[in-house]
Amino acid sequence: MKIPSGVRIIAAVKNRNDSELEKIHSKGIQDFGENKLQEHLNRSEKIKSKNINWHFIGRIQMNKIKKISKEFKFIHSISRFSEIKQISKLGPPYPTCLIQINLGDSSKSGINPTDLKPLLDVSRKENPELPIKGLMTMPPYTTNPEENRMWFREVKKLGEENFKKPLLSMGTTQDWKVAISEGSNIIRLGRKIFEF
Repeated sequence: MKIPSGVRIIAAVKNRNDSELEKIHSKGIQDFGENKLQEHLNRSEKIKSKNINWHFIGRIQMNKIKKISKEFKFIHSISRFSEIKQISKLGPPYPTCLIQINLGDSSKSGINPTDLKPLLDVSRKENPELPIKGLMTMPPYTTNPEENRMWFREVKKLGEENFKKPLLSMGTTQDWKVAISEGSNIIRLGRKIFEF
C-alpha cells in the first residue's frame, strides 16, 4: 500500500542518533517525533537547525511542559486540563495540540472518550486561541493489525464529532495501513522508516 499524499509521516526517532536522523531527512522526511524531552535537548545544533517539524509524542511530565512547548511544533499526547492550562499561560506562538484518547489500555496515557467533550469545552473557554486540532491514539501492541481497526474507527468518529477538520494521529509501524484505511492523516513510523 502506498502512503497517500495527504498523510503526514512522522519518523519516531527514540534511541536514534543524529546521523540516522540526517539520513532520513536527506530522503525527504521533515517530521520527527520524540518520546523524551532530554533526548531531544541532547540533539546537535546541526540537526536542530534543519528544516524539521518536531513532534512530542511521549508521556508529558508537568515539570517539563514549559520546555516541551518551546521546543516542539506539535504535542500529540495532551490528556489533562492542567497541561492545556500551562501551555496557555506560556502565550503564543503555541504548539499544535492533539488530545490522546485511550480506549481501555491501562498501560497507556490518554483520556476516556466520554471525557473528551468536557475537556475541549473547558479548554476552549480557557483559551480560544490555543490550537487543539485533533486526536492521537496508541492501541495495544498486537501482531495482528486488524485487531486495532475498531480503535481507529472509534477515534475517527470522535474526531469528526468534535473538530471541523481533525488531525488524526493514528498508526505506527505495525498497523499504519489499517490506520490509514480508517482515516488517519498522521502516522508515526519507527523501525519501518529507517528501512527505506
